[in-house]
Amino acid sequence: MSLIKIGNFVKRIKLPGWKRFKHDTRGVSAIEFALIAPVMVIIYFGGMELSLLMQADRRITTVSATIGDLASREASLTGDDIDDIFAAAAILANPLDVANVQMRISSLVSDANGTVTVLWSEPTNNFTDRPDGQIITDIPPGVIDDNQSVILAEVEFFYQPEVDYSGFGSRTLRDTFYLRPRRSNVVTFDNN
Repeated sequence: MSLIKIGNFVKRIKLPGWKRFKHDTRGVSAIEFALIAPVMVIIYFGGMELSLLMQADRRITTVSATIGDLASREASLTGDDIDDIFAAAAILANPLDVANVQMRISSLVSDANGTVTVLWSEPTNNFTDRPDGQIITDIPPGVIDDNQSVILAEVEFFYQPEVDYSGFGSRTLRDTFYLRPRRSNVVTFDNN
């Protein structure tokens, strides 16, 4: 059989309803929705997760600035003062899980040679403290001058996404804030 005969044979076959099915457009919207819906759901949840991540990051920045500001306002701090600062910061951190917000306040001093060391450090929520006398080398230029001091406020938060399949995943948000003491050259700490 030649190809021409086969083609003529196929043309003569009458499939019932084939032309009607070929021109029927009643289900096109449902098919388009089925193709687009998964992408739209991912975009929706991704946008929601991105806004929650940005809100958490903004809270961490606010907490860092606040604890640094409160610590730099005093000439001397006690353990109770530090506890009050951390309690105020915990209120600011809401609605974040406060148990996952780690905070640390440190006083850094610079000598005449520009060597920056830790005068004292107080952490919360299992954040490790900086040992007294530890040399700090990762301070941005211009933050602390020779024979000066600054308060270093650090905050870390382990962010766990609400919807884990959105593509953002878990991450640790960090913020660091430097402030110069306002009432004295150095903010001292008395742990008694």
